Amino acid sequence: MLLGFPLILGGCVLAWLMFQHGPDSGIAPKGSGVEDLRVQGSRANQPYAARLAEVRRSLPPGHIIVASPPYIVVGDQPRPVVTRHVAQNIHWSGRHLKRLYFARDPVRPIEIWLLSTPQSYAQATLALFGRPPSTPYGFYVADRRTMVMNIQTGGGTLVHELVHAYMTANFPDCPTWLNEGLGSLYEMVGERNGRIWGYVNWRLPVLQKAIAQGRVVPLTKLLGMSAKQFYSGPTGLHYAEARFLLYYLQVKGLLVRFYRRLSSRQPMENNAGPTVLREVLGERSLDSFQKKWEAFVGKLKVSYEVQVTVGDAQVRTFDPIQDRE
Repeated sequence: MLLGFPLILGGCVLAWLMFQHGPDSGIAPKGSGVEDLRVQGSRANQPYAARLAEVRRSLPPGHIIVASPPYIVVGDQPRPVVTRHVAQNIHWSGRHLKRLYFARDPVRPIEIWLLSTPQSYAQATLALFGRPPSTPYGFYVADRRTMVMNIQTGGGTLVHELVHAYMTANFPDCPTWLNEGLGSLYEMVGERNGRIWGYVNWRLPVLQKAIAQGRVVPLTKLLGMSAKQFYSGPTGLHYAEARFLLYYLQVKGLLVRFYRRLSSRQPMENNAGPTVLREVLGERSLDSFQKKWEAFVGKLKVSYEVQVTVGDAQVRTFDPIQDRE
C-alpha cells in the first residue's frame, strides 16, 4: 500500500458499495474499515454529535459527510470514493501511527475536508477560513481541529496532517522540527513488514543540494529551533533535514525508540532533543554524527519516476523500491 499518489477505485468495487448503501446514507458500509456512527445516548459522544450536526447544517451543495468517530469527513466525490479514503487513508494511517507512537486518538472531533479539484479546495478554504490556501496540497488548523485537503495531489499530505492531529492529542510540547519531520516522513508512505514506512520522496534533492553547497543547517541548531525559526528562512530545507534525520532513524530501527524517549520527558525539558538523539544513536557528538548522516543522505536516490493520471491531472510519484539498501 503506497499513499503518495491518488488511489483509484475499481468500477466493480464502486458498484458493490453503492448497492450496499444508497447515495444518501450517512454512515460507512459495514466491513469497510470505517466505524459506524453510534452517538445516541452516549454522553462521551455528545461533542461529536454536536459538531456533526453543525457541519451538516452548513454542508455545501454537492458535498457529502461520512461520520466515523473521531473524524467527520466531508467530500465532494461520490460517497463510495470518500468512504474509501476514510477506510484506506485515514483509518489505515491512524491504526499504524497509534501502534508505533500514539496511545490516544484525538479527544475532540476532527473535521476533514477532502476536495477533488484545486478549485473546490480553494473554495472550501475560502468558505471555512475567509482566505485562499497557502499551499496547493492541504493543511491542518489545530485550534479549529479542521483539515482541508486537495486530495487530487494524493493521500500523503492527508497522512502528514493526521500526524499533527495525533501529536496535539499525545505530545502537545513536541518540538516543531519533530512534528513537521514526522509528518513529512509519511508524505510518501506505505507499509513494510506490517508497519507504516516513509519512503524517499521529492524533498531529497533539496537536502542533497544544500549538503553539496555547504548550506545544510547543523543538526544541533535544527533541533533547537523555535517554531518561528523553523517556519522562517529556508523552510523547505528545514523540512527536508527534519524528514531525513527521522528517515535515518527509521532505517536504523531507532525512530520509535527516539520518539518514545523524547516524548516521555514531559513537561518538556529545555531542548532535550540533542541529548536524547545522542543517547539513542550512541554518539558522543552530534557534530561527528552529522558527517555520517550527510554521507548517508548523499547515497540515497530516486531510481525512477512514474506519472499517475487522474482525469486531467498528472500527479508525480515515486516507486517504493527506490530506497532499499
